[in-house]
Amino acid sequence: MITTMIWMAAGLALSSPCHAVDGDRITAADLAKVLPEFAAVAPETVIGYAPQPGSYRTFEPAELTRFAAAHGLDFHTLSMVCFEPVLVDLEPSQILASIRESLKTIAITDADIEVVEHSKFRIPPGRISFPIDSLPGYAAANTAIWNGYVEHENRHYPVWARVRIAAPQTRVVAVNNLRAGQRVESADVRLETARVFPSRVVSLKSLSDCAGMMTRRYIATGAPFTAADVTEPYDVDRGETVMVEVQSGGAVLTLEAEAQASGRRDQSIPFKNSTSGKIFHAKITGKGRALVESHSPGI
Repeated sequence: MITTMIWMAAGLALSSPCHAVDGDRITAADLAKVLPEFAAVAPETVIGYAPQPGSYRTFEPAELTRFAAAHGLDFHTLSMVCFEPVLVDLEPSQILASIRESLKTIAITDADIEVVEHSKFRIPPGRISFPIDSLPGYAAANTAIWNGYVEHENRHYPVWARVRIAAPQTRVVAVNNLRAGQRVESADVRLETARVFPSRVVSLKSLSDCAGMMTRRYIATGAPFTAADVTEPYDVDRGETVMVEVQSGGAVLTLEAEAQASGRRDQSIPFKNSTSGKIFHAKITGKGRALVESHSPGI
């Protein structure tokens, strides 16, 4: 009987050590390395499937005896033979090489990288990858855990590394706390050059990309700006007095009205007539301007 067993969390001791086998089949050549009597069998003869990483396969005495008899050998044993996949240690140099390749995909080529610690369990041989998609979104003191994997026979086996990375970056940061919806003034931002943990989200690198824009969210002092943090400011702000042009046939009337909401060009928002106090809708046509294309008694 051939038995495949999974390693338990605490480990499982066998009466004899397992022997490493490379490939997806266990052959007579593999068996002959343990039991020389089987050297007489054609070395390419397949005995069974090799176990997956994380498991082992044993051949019991009765199975070995039957296999020997089937190939003309007079062989008897009372011992089991155990095989496990070839496993290797994860080396820090492999981690560094993979991380540098990943960082190149976001144009970072001169980062300082230190592997602080990493997974210690042994892994099957294969390509080590720490994909950029797994780059941590948060790092404390430029240090974070980056998850990766080793690819072996079209399967992925997880690994991890705690890494300290410092990459040079020029970015726009907030000088003051900025609330969501606030217009950013030149005095609210500054350029900063620092060595920081990399991010897939690219920070803004020019003050002109921020000044005059409006924040989408709260920005704390010292926080970097990204393109997603700012948007074009409103052409009309809530509470602002706007000149509204009312067109009715060939007649044109201009009046002042207070915006009841904020909006941008071509948006229709409510206004309050400064004279009558009535609410009406008009389309924003530019900075501080709006248009009503047909006269309404409600204006």
